[in-house]
Amino acid sequence: MADETFDQELPENDSETENAAQVETASGNVSISDSDSSKVQLPSEFFEYMGDSKDKKAGLYKCLFKGCKLKTKKDGTLKYLVVKNDSRCNGKRHFLAHDPNNELGLKEKWNLAVVKMTGKNKISTVDRAPTSLHILRQSDFDKYVLNFLIMDGIPLHEVENEGFKLLMSKAAPHLKIYGRTFYTMLLKKEFASRQQQLKQVLLNCSDAATTIDAWTCSRRSYLGETVHQWKDFSAKEV
Repeated sequence: MADETFDQELPENDSETENAAQVETASGNVSISDSDSSKVQLPSEFFEYMGDSKDKKAGLYKCLFKGCKLKTKKDGTLKYLVVKNDSRCNGKRHFLAHDPNNELGLKEKWNLAVVKMTGKNKISTVDRAPTSLHILRQSDFDKYVLNFLIMDGIPLHEVENEGFKLLMSKAAPHLKIYGRTFYTMLLKKEFASRQQQLKQVLLNCSDAATTIDAWTCSRRSYLGETVHQWKDFSAKEV
């Protein structure tokens, strides 16, 4: 099957091809490097870049697959394959149409060619933004979730909502998201640890000034205290 050729032209819509006379470059053999680098490119082993379309929104390509014949218009001019500047979808569709059952392995050849050309292992997926930290340990993940709840004042039952669990399963699929009982226990441990740290700081300071504020919310009473300590000739808020 590898020696199979196509005696007939591939079916294409007129919207997917363009008259070769509309190529604005004088030469029919234009280097892809001469075009805007932001445009998507087709693998050079499968397609030859012929220039820009008239409106500059697409490129014109000649298929190099053996047996693929260029169409001609009534006036005898050639029609090249039109590929939009932001997508190589039309080029891929045209190329894979030569091997609809993948007997020649053109799908794999296309994928490898695009990876080689772009340096990306995932061709059809959106690139993830670069991150400076990857969460690898379960303990770190638990602390980040707890910090998220504390900083934004979010109820603990948020960790059991379907939307949150779906988000975390995509962000860190290799780690486990626990329920509110677990994070309640973790919050109590964190509170006890911070409370001990605060006591140690106050024991080591020479002077301190306190401010107390009381309020009610949802029929519950709260008391908040701010402590300014004096240590090493500088005031610090606790």
